[in-house]
Amino acid sequence: MSIGDGIAGGGANGIGFPLASKDAHGGYVSSDSESVELVGGKWAKRGRLIRYASSMPVRWQPAIAFDSEAFRDRDTWTSSADEPDLRIRLAARIPLSADEWRISSSGRGRLLAGADSSGVVRLLKQLAYGNSSSSAVGSWEELDGPFGLNNSRFAAYHISTGHDGTAVRLETRLLLMLPDGRFTTDLCATVDLHINTNTCPSPTNSTGTILTSSNVIEYLTEAWWLATQIMPLAASEDLFSLPPAGAPRLEIYIQTYRRQPSDSHTKANVLDYINFSDFGSPRRARLDLLSIGVTTPLELTTTEINDIIKQAIVRMVEDAGFVVPPAPSTSPADCRDQIEVDPAGRS
Repeated sequence: MSIGDGIAGGGANGIGFPLASKDAHGGYVSSDSESVELVGGKWAKRGRLIRYASSMPVRWQPAIAFDSEAFRDRDTWTSSADEPDLRIRLAARIPLSADEWRISSSGRGRLLAGADSSGVVRLLKQLAYGNSSSSAVGSWEELDGPFGLNNSRFAAYHISTGHDGTAVRLETRLLLMLPDGRFTTDLCATVDLHINTNTCPSPTNSTGTILTSSNVIEYLTEAWWLATQIMPLAASEDLFSLPPAGAPRLEIYIQTYRRQPSDSHTKANVLDYINFSDFGSPRRARLDLLSIGVTTPLELTTTEINDIIKQAIVRMVEDAGFVVPPAPSTSPADCRDQIEVDPAGRS
C-alpha cells in the first residue's frame, strides 16, 4: 500500500495484488521475500515488487508489454514549418510524484553532461559520414522556434551535423517537459532524430538507403537511455527516489514528412530511407509511419534495452504488414521472465 506514497490510485489499487507462486511455500510472502509477482493493478496488468537488500525500500516494476496504440506523442513538439524529411522519435512518459518540479541551472548541467557521454554525438558522425573522424559535429545548443521552450518547466536542446548545403543533415533534439504539479504527473522526455536531404533520399550506404536497421536499433538504444536516465536529471538527481504515479510508457515513431515531388499529397516512403530487410519483407511498397508503444520498468541495462527495441521493431513491421520470419528464440511475450534487473545501472 505504500507504493505511490499515498497518491490517489496508488497502492494495491495501482499495482495489484500478489500472485501465487509455485516457488513460494504455500504462496506465503515473507518479510525477506526478494521478489513478489503482482497482477490486477490499474497502472499495469502485471508487475512485481523487488527488494535489492534488507536496508533498501521495496520498489515496484511494471512488466514489459507492447501495444499498437502509440499516438499520444506523435505530433507533440511539431511545427509544420519545421518538419524534417524523416523523423525517428522516442517519447517517454514517466509518471512520478514529487512535492515540487523544477529545472534548475545545475539540473541543466547534469542533463548536458549526460547527453555528451551518451554516445549520440558518435552516432551522428557514423550515420552521416560513415565513421569519418573529421566530420563536423556541433555542440549542444538551446533550441529556438515555437517549441524551443527553456525555463523552469521546459528544456529543449539540439545538436546537428553538416549544414543546409550538405547531402544529408542530421539533428538530434532533446525535449523535456515536467509535470505541472496539479493535473499531470507525467515527466515527458522526447528524443528526436531529424534527417534532411537535398534529394529524396540521398543514399549513404550500400543498401541504397540512408540508414540500416542496425543504425536504427543503436540509435533508439541511446535515445531510450537518454529519455529515461539522463534527461530526468534536469529535475532530480535521483529519479528512483521519487514515488511512482503509474507505469512508464515509451512510444516509438518512424515517419516521413517530405512530400513526393510528383504528388504533394503523398509523403515520402520510409523504406527509401531505412532498410528493414533484416526483419522481413513488406507487403506494401510504401509506408509513411511505423509506431509502437512499450510499457516498461526504468531500471534496465543497455543490453536489455537493445533486446526490447529489436522486439519492438518486429512488432512495428508486423503491424505495418511485413512478412516476418518466425523467431528462433523467445517471443516478445516471454521477455519479462528473461530480464533480471541490475540495480547498479548500465552494463
